[in-house]
Amino acid sequence: MSITLTSHMTMRRLLQLTKLRPFLLGLSLATGPLIVHGNPAQPTAGAPHLITKDTPLGRIRAGIVAESIQISSDGKRLAYVAEHDGKWSVVVDNHDGPPYEGIAKGSLHFSPDSKHIAYVAEEAQQKFVVIDNLEGTSYDGIGQGHPVFSPDSQHTAYAAAHGNKVSIVNDGKVGPEFDGIGQGSPLFSPNGKRLAYEAELHHKSIIVVDGRWGSEYDGIVTGTLRFSPDGNHIAYLGARAGKMYLVLDGVEVKAYQEFLLNSPIVFDTPTHLHAFAVSGGVIVRADVQLSPDPTRRRSQPATPKR
Repeated sequence: MSITLTSHMTMRRLLQLTKLRPFLLGLSLATGPLIVHGNPAQPTAGAPHLITKDTPLGRIRAGIVAESIQISSDGKRLAYVAEHDGKWSVVVDNHDGPPYEGIAKGSLHFSPDSKHIAYVAEEAQQKFVVIDNLEGTSYDGIGQGHPVFSPDSQHTAYAAAHGNKVSIVNDGKVGPEFDGIGQGSPLFSPNGKRLAYEAELHHKSIIVVDGRWGSEYDGIVTGTLRFSPDGNHIAYLGARAGKMYLVLDGVEVKAYQEFLLNSPIVFDTPTHLHAFAVSGGVIVRADVQLSPDPTRRRSQPATPKR
């Protein structure tokens, strides 16, 4: 099969478009149509009759950033970053967004329900989140590169830096200031109703859940923060004074020598979890069954010391 481009293109531009080949077939280029020459396959006797349908999602424009292309989860929407006259904008379903001095790499993404689009833009050395073309407050930086949508697509949260402090912004509301925010934070519960994140304050780590914070640790094991399937419980691994703790709903279940880091906490059901740990030189499976306990210690409101 041979491919003929009907418009003149430089070799450099052709190399840029090579990455886009899976998206170009069946679409039109801003510089001209793409024509594919070749003989159609002949049906084989006894083979099923196939019916194909190509649904155009959008045109590929000049100045596109190939690696920025995003397809919504329902497969019906297209978004990407493009440069024009020294400015950068996000093109969604063939509609240009506002032009900015910059768009953060890897920040463009659709919400889980495919109805919303978010990214991080830059103007005058200030960064801000843009959701459905609505600009948020400007900050010195946006953590983790992009805002996080809740699983139900109804909420957003992200880390925002101002000076040498950082806060979590949840649905536009700025939380308390911390020295840092841990990797993988913020995290929404599966039902989208709760929010948790790891924060660093005065060289200690804490987990903040729904604006309330738990005990201080020397560190929180990265990637261990987990909500139960129903969102009612939360667990993580914390380290203090040479010991590792399995923490559930703010309560230290038990201390171990260490945990197997390649085997994270697993909620088998909304009321049962397990993790693999080392105790007395033996690898053990630590199972925890949850039961209602009105005397359970609860976390405290997030009021960091200045």
